[in-house]
Order: sequence, then structure tokens, then C-alpha cells
Amino acid sequence: MEKKILIITNDPLSFEDFKKRLETDNTKLFIVHSTNEGLDLFLENQIFLVILDSSFSRKESIAFLSKIHNSHQVPILILSGMVDGKHNHDALGIVSDNFLDKPDSLSDSWDRAECLMQNYMRSCKDCQRGYTLIFGGNLVIDPIGRQVSINGEELQLTRKEFDLLFCMASHAGQVLSRGQIYQMVWDENSAYNVDETVKAHIKSLRRKLTPAGAEYIKNAWGIGYRFSTDGNKEQS
Repeated sequence: MEKKILIITNDPLSFEDFKKRLETDNTKLFIVHSTNEGLDLFLENQIFLVILDSSFSRKESIAFLSKIHNSHQVPILILSGMVDGKHNHDALGIVSDNFLDKPDSLSDSWDRAECLMQNYMRSCKDCQRGYTLIFGGNLVIDPIGRQVSINGEELQLTRKEFDLLFCMASHAGQVLSRGQIYQMVWDENSAYNVDETVKAHIKSLRRKLTPAGAEYIKNAWGIGYRFSTDGNKEQS
């Protein structure tokens, strides 16, 4: 799977050398100059690492990082170098995983980034090893036997429908874009129409879940979908 790195900085040109060295067939870098643009890219892609240049204000950085953590847990590297370094570390440390003081060598920056990504990829694999997921005692998802039941009744799901349900249930409460879902379930870099592929499978999966009177898959308008742990229907 292609590893995607998101870099948010006030000075994108300073990272061009970093991008030339690190971007390969398996690694793609997004470099943006605002936290708003960074958040949009984060929600639209499966990001493996966020690098934030702490030249942004503490208030803006904390707001951005909080939104990242509320949506999807990924490693975050803060490039520090401000005068009041300790104070910023204390504030941003609440929602960040690592700091790297500037100026720092390119190789040191990449070594730290690579370490964070490897740890993240290992943790993702550990989370997918086969723990049965149970929601409200009604919905049971068994990844070992690849079986799903609601209220004791087994559902007949296709391979992709099961993979899709297990993926979303494993990220319960998180908003996932169609691009993120596609990369996690189909494990491919591209398709003729990613949005339509995901939408069609979501529709089919919902159709099989609906007879039980539950709506576990919620729309996140303008972004994608969210798996709800209670399955209650949304009020119109």
C-alpha cells in the first residue's frame, strides 16, 4: 500500500528537497501551507504520518491536531524551533506523538518519520489480527470465522461486504472518507471510480443490515461515513 505523508508548513519551499528525496513509488508527500487545507487532505486520504511545522500559533496547532485525533489516530511529528520551546512542547504534547527540533538534518528527520510510520503500520496489523467485535449484544462480527450475526441471525455477506463492515467497525466512531475506505478494504491505489465502488458496497451492506432495524453506518455529509456503535436510526 502507498504510504502517504501530510506536511503542513508556512514555508512549503523549504520542504522541496525533503519531498524530492522521500517521494517514491510507494511514498507520496502532500505539502500544504494551511491547517484548513491540511485537514481537507487528511479526511480525503489514508495518511500514515502528519508532520506539522510549529511556526503556526499554539492555538491553531492544537485545534488542528485535536481534529486529527478525533477523526483518525495517526502518528504526528512536530518540527519545533520556536523561542519558547518547552512551553510549546507542553501545550502541543497533549495531542502530538513526537517532537523534532529545527534545524535538523534531513536524514535525522526522515529516520524519525520512518520510525513513526513503521510503528503505526505494525499497530494497524495488530488491530486486525482477529478480535471478535460485539456492539450492544446485537451485532457480532467474528473475523476468524468471517461470520456476522444480528440478534442471533447470521447474515450472508460477500467477501467485500464482510471486509467493509469489519473495517468500519474496527474504526467505530471515526469519520472515514471513501478514499480511505477503498484503500483499507480493497488495498489498491486506484480504481476506475473509487466513490461509486464504495457507495455501491455501502448500499448493499446497509440493505442486509436494515431488516434488523439497525443503522450502524451513518453518513458524514461531504466527507464519507461513520460506524455507530449503537445502531440507532438517525432522526429525520
